[in-house]
Amino acid sequence: MKHYWKGLTITLAALVLAACGTPSSSSEDSSTSALTSITISGANDVSIEFDVDFNFLTGVTATGNNGTSYTEDLTLSSISLAVNTTTGELDTTRTGVHTVQYRVQVGVLVATKFRNVTVGQPQSTGGMLVNPDFALGTAGWDDPSVVYIADGAAMTLSTEAGELKAVVTAGANFFTPRFGQMNVPFVLGKTYEVSFDARSSVNKQIALQVGELLAGPPYFTDFLPSIENTFYRNITTTMQTFSYQFTMTQDNPRGGILFGLGRVNNASVNATMYFDNIEIIEVEPSEDTSPPIFSGVQPSLTVTVGSTYDPLAGITAADVVDGDVTADIVVVVKNAQDTIVSAVDTSMAGIFTVEYSVEDSKGNEANAETAVTVVDLLFKDENLFTNGTFATAIGEEWSFWTRDWAPAPVVNRTQNLAAGTYSLDIAGGGDASWNIQMNHAGAQLVEGQTYRLSFTGFASVARSFSAAFENPAPNNVNYGRKNGFEFGTTSSTADFVFTVTQPTEIVRLTIELGAQAGFADGVVTFEEVRLQRLDQGSLIANNDFSNSGWRGFANTWEGTAYTTEVVNGEFKMTVTADNGYESWHLQIVQDAESKAGLPGTSAFLDLAPSTTYELKFDAYASEAVTITPNIFGQNIWTNFVQSPATTLTTSKTTYTLAVVTGATLNDTEKLAFEFGTGLTITNNIPVLVYLDNITLKTNGSDVPTLYNGNMETALGGHTYFNTPGGTAQVTPEGLSIVTGNLGGDAYTPHYYYIFPTLAKGKYEVKIALTSSVTRDLRFNIILPDAGYASILPDNFVDFRVTADAPYVFTVSFEVMTPLTNVRLELDLGTLGGDKLSLPGTFLISEVLVYANYNS
Repeated sequence: MKHYWKGLTITLAALVLAACGTPSSSSEDSSTSALTSITISGANDVSIEFDVDFNFLTGVTATGNNGTSYTEDLTLSSISLAVNTTTGELDTTRTGVHTVQYRVQVGVLVATKFRNVTVGQPQSTGGMLVNPDFALGTAGWDDPSVVYIADGAAMTLSTEAGELKAVVTAGANFFTPRFGQMNVPFVLGKTYEVSFDARSSVNKQIALQVGELLAGPPYFTDFLPSIENTFYRNITTTMQTFSYQFTMTQDNPRGGILFGLGRVNNASVNATMYFDNIEIIEVEPSEDTSPPIFSGVQPSLTVTVGSTYDPLAGITAADVVDGDVTADIVVVVKNAQDTIVSAVDTSMAGIFTVEYSVEDSKGNEANAETAVTVVDLLFKDENLFTNGTFATAIGEEWSFWTRDWAPAPVVNRTQNLAAGTYSLDIAGGGDASWNIQMNHAGAQLVEGQTYRLSFTGFASVARSFSAAFENPAPNNVNYGRKNGFEFGTTSSTADFVFTVTQPTEIVRLTIELGAQAGFADGVVTFEEVRLQRLDQGSLIANNDFSNSGWRGFANTWEGTAYTTEVVNGEFKMTVTADNGYESWHLQIVQDAESKAGLPGTSAFLDLAPSTTYELKFDAYASEAVTITPNIFGQNIWTNFVQSPATTLTTSKTTYTLAVVTGATLNDTEKLAFEFGTGLTITNNIPVLVYLDNITLKTNGSDVPTLYNGNMETALGGHTYFNTPGGTAQVTPEGLSIVTGNLGGDAYTPHYYYIFPTLAKGKYEVKIALTSSVTRDLRFNIILPDAGYASILPDNFVDFRVTADAPYVFTVSFEVMTPLTNVRLELDLGTLGGDKLSLPGTFLISEVLVYANYNS
């Protein structure tokens, strides 16, 4: 039984080391001249064929500067298991790069040299694959350009009892890890059957592909029609034969077959797998009884009022036998009354159904439909793209890529600064949309935010193009894609509305101008590429609990630096650099800015004229600090606080000051604690100022708009306990809920948030939390006005959290008709049944709810 090793490429410069020393009497006569260097010769890097005899010592010599040979003193070392370091023999049935180090030592003088020998892959012995039965070990299946291990995956390939053995740890994608073989001589128009034997230590689904791996974007040319794309097979613990058929539709002998052993259909399974007898044979295609398959038809689609909508844009149909049957698609459009109309009317909000049908040459028919909703959404007047109007010379913000192998498009690009346009003169589109790419560095796409991507321009011949927000490999996460943008011969705007459902990230925009439905040679001219945010507030204010209703202010333009946070129920301001020379240069403030987006708050203080109030607060500092509370209106700088200057000490103290408002108020009054003079920051030791329990009262009542004076309110939701021992407190990390004793119901206790209204549509929920205990939790969306009925399909969703492990819960829900007084609820009580219910501490770091306008 042989073992085979996949080479590890090591690029090291060959060295000749010399040093002064006394020659060894065992290797050199003491009467010779002084030895100062030794040269190792004949050890150049080489490539050799598979299974050809090779010895690392053959032809290699070591000669001193004194003319004496030290070849017999050569020794070898290597990390390759294929190298016999005693005899120098190399097992050339092990493909890849094998590195050895030659070494000679004479006395204290040492000379070394590294050498790389690359063993090539074996050749096919007559079939379409190399080493299909693994008689030659892993050769042919362990090419580093094909084997891919990333995203947390691991895989070790070896042979055992004549079978390929793969010890697999599944990564995040189906192709991590993978193995396979390229350069299979598939012939255009021929039908092939791929078969193999396989078993697994546990039941595991794998993904099978046919295509060519590419060194650059898009990294893979798929040989399978879109109706198949990827085959899946369930491998069991018993060795079985599996197979699939496909017809080659491209003239490309460079591709091959791939086995994806990673995460398939949302399941990550680690296993030890065995494969044997992988075979590809030409077969006659089976009888055609399958209808064509649509691509690009979405169950639902949202377009904005005033936009252009073409029901065939980006829609294709393919048939196993007939191939592309897109031209045969029949479209019928119906309005909300189910009446056939000529087109989707985008001049006003409305609902339409677009029905598609197509038939192949054998009479097999396929049908599909899209529910199209025309919505009237308002977007901000902005462009988040740098140089999206092409008004300045193209820089690093824009980049371009064109396929440079056959069929290779020809693209000439020009920019007209005076007109603010960028043009691409295109001849040939290659064989896929991605063959011609115009890329923008992109913009920060925020999770939960809805955007409008729009293109304004024209073409010398009406044509289509596609666009996607997607960062390059290895992530390839899709943030938004639309196929079938249309440009006519006169200037027009085509747009795409999408909602970000992935984590916030700067994401690249790729405009694909290559071969696709509606492609045409000619000049494409862009006048503007624009990205805008939906002008709509968050459904959940302060969703990460970071806004306490108070903020810091400093003359940062002159070098003052600070941070703020709520710690242990106190507002803490840390001043790390102070260049203030007036009191207002450092402040802790409650105003319209500090309360922006918080529910149930007025922008400014609600004060009555000519009225006496009591301002009361607890405060202390890391050193003596003079603090001056101010209550005043915009551009009216009279301070209503009487005798305001107060000296804080290092002990927490309660201060009470009188406030007398003026006869005239302008309804922009705010509260600001100023302390911008007299601070002493030495040896980089910051100054700390703390505030707590701030109230503003008259006649024994708090003024409602003095918000969160105790620094403990959960701004971004509420908590309900009804049991002893429960507490909730905002921390720098989020909202910390200690449940104390649990009640007998799921909702005792719970966290909740109330939406005054929810419009018809689809929504996404994300709750990030950490629990001190392992237990089950319950999520619900309920209607208190309808007997607390749930709007979720199964009435609630239960999920389990593991102690001290961060967990992100996500769920989608749909509102079928507009709703009022809707309550989001996270239950921390007793769930009953077989659910695990325990008291604990629950840190909620984010609660995000947003409308999803994706189709």
